[in-house]
Amino acid sequence: MIEVLASAVLPVFALVAIGFGLGRLGLFDPAMASAVNRLVFLVSVPALIFGLLAQSPFERFAWPALAAFAGVELAMYGAGFLVARYLFGRETREALLIGLATAFANPLLFVLPIAETLFGRAAALPIVAIASVDALFVYGGTLLLMDALSEQGAAAGGALKAIARNPQVLATLAGLGVGLSGLDLADGVYT
Repeated sequence: MIEVLASAVLPVFALVAIGFGLGRLGLFDPAMASAVNRLVFLVSVPALIFGLLAQSPFERFAWPALAAFAGVELAMYGAGFLVARYLFGRETREALLIGLATAFANPLLFVLPIAETLFGRAAALPIVAIASVDALFVYGGTLLLMDALSEQGAAAGGALKAIARNPQVLATLAGLGVGLSGLDLADGVYT
């Protein structure tokens, strides 16, 4: 058990601790952290999402299990929203973000490296399926609601345009398109 902790879990959380430590030591200031976060959001995570989805064997997805996971995730989202909104009196947009934080486990950056270390590359399949649901529905839906609420009930077209420009949603759609079409891309694209 200690080996599992040392080889799979601790390295992932060590990276978080290193980043925190660099910030506390003043080696990373908020502007630098913002630049790294922007790179990860705009380039790194979309590239990871695209590559995983484009190479996924969708016929092997456990659709009933994925639907059950999505149902539980949405129930947690709703519970987080309701508690924040009605028990703690937070405004609707803030309560939506709290609901998102309650439900979203970040399967790509935390769960995937741990699962692959413990169980090999085959463990990526259910995580990719979960990440697809998260990107399209949980994350994308929250962006849509936040945008609609920020513009005081703006037309859905404006909110949809904002989502259509989101790199993670675009990478999910592109990865799904390539994966479902069976298009064979050069290995360099995935690298």
